[in-house]
Amino acid sequence: MKISRLVLQEIRYRKLDFVLGVFAVLVASGCLVAVMTLLRGHKLRVSELMGAKEAETLSLMREAEDDYRKITKKLGYNILLLAADQDLNAFHTQGYATTLMPESYVDQLVNQQIMSIRHLLPTLHEKLVWEEQGNLPVILVGVRGEATLAHRPPREAMLDPVQPGEMRIGHVLHERLGLSVGDTVTLMGHSFTVSDVQPTRGNADDITVWVHLSVAQEMLGRPGQVNAIMALSCNCVGAAIEGIRKEVNGILPETQVIELASQALVRSEARSRVSALNEATVGGEAEHHAQLRAAREAFAAWLAPLIVIGAIVWVGLLALGNVRERKTEIGIWRALGFRSSQILCIFVAKAILIGLVGAGLGWLGGFLVGALWGRAEGVTAGGIGLGALVDVPLLVAVLILSPLLAALASWLPAMRAAQQDPAHVLRQE
Repeated sequence: MKISRLVLQEIRYRKLDFVLGVFAVLVASGCLVAVMTLLRGHKLRVSELMGAKEAETLSLMREAEDDYRKITKKLGYNILLLAADQDLNAFHTQGYATTLMPESYVDQLVNQQIMSIRHLLPTLHEKLVWEEQGNLPVILVGVRGEATLAHRPPREAMLDPVQPGEMRIGHVLHERLGLSVGDTVTLMGHSFTVSDVQPTRGNADDITVWVHLSVAQEMLGRPGQVNAIMALSCNCVGAAIEGIRKEVNGILPETQVIELASQALVRSEARSRVSALNEATVGGEAEHHAQLRAAREAFAAWLAPLIVIGAIVWVGLLALGNVRERKTEIGIWRALGFRSSQILCIFVAKAILIGLVGAGLGWLGGFLVGALWGRAEGVTAGGIGLGALVDVPLLVAVLILSPLLAALASWLPAMRAAQQDPAHVLRQE
């Protein structure tokens, strides 16, 4: 009689033993597959969430950086270019530069593609008395539109230009003279329309009148001349004051560069803070998820061996009990001429079949349990479907290792059965 037929008859005759053995392997492999499926789902979900979180965080950080840029932009220009022979003591005492330089310096900076500063604005300052308004002391400032850097993308101007024929006035002048937008005034024989009234700033700007640079040059008899070029430092490598001076003096050696330290410091620290917050937020998320994944993998690392050992012991005990209960039957087989190797094959083949059936059912049950468990924890939310949870190497490993472990667990009981002396067994019975 063929071994395969004997194995099938053995299973048919000992259905309960077979079912219990399959159940043991099913539980062991099912628990392992459920945990591993859950871990795989967590890993996929973490990757998905990290991608979304990083995109969201980067978007928020870009918005925050842009907000900081707009806020610090309101602090005004933080770099001044003055003539090389300008006395800084006189500059700080007077409140503005008294030494003139050519307006064309701005064009030279633009043409040389300067990188460390932007928003270049030439200005002409002069203190005078407004004879038409009762000899009222004011500060006249001539400005034009900011110089456009051809090698850089256009940016919104920090200061709106004053058009020819228009005047922008400080808040104190507005209150003292009762001037409002739309009023017509005369200054040094030139007629202007008030186009804007500045909010109170608590400094010399409150007694300042702004007109177009070319008009101011004409009024003061200084055509093509300015006494300062205002600028904003770039938030880039080499934009520290030493780097700015080196670049500017390399183009315009006849100038000196002054940094308005308070505005520059606030601007630099604000942008650096946003950049650091961006890196810390994304890095913190990554570290958190890495720790969570490591904890779950550590849990699986001790659970998996425990489950495997439990299954081996269970199947081995079932096989041993089966052998003890069937001593007489095994003795009859030996008396009928079955060799020890054939009896060994019957029990080992049965164990392998138990392992194979239990592994298949265990993988299917464990996969479904792991998927449902993951759905309950929100793991399989988002774009993760059941197909993504299928781990083919795990399936192959379960289908191979489960029969091998079942055969290993049944080996010693099968060897005991195969080595029984039929005469001794039948004499006892």
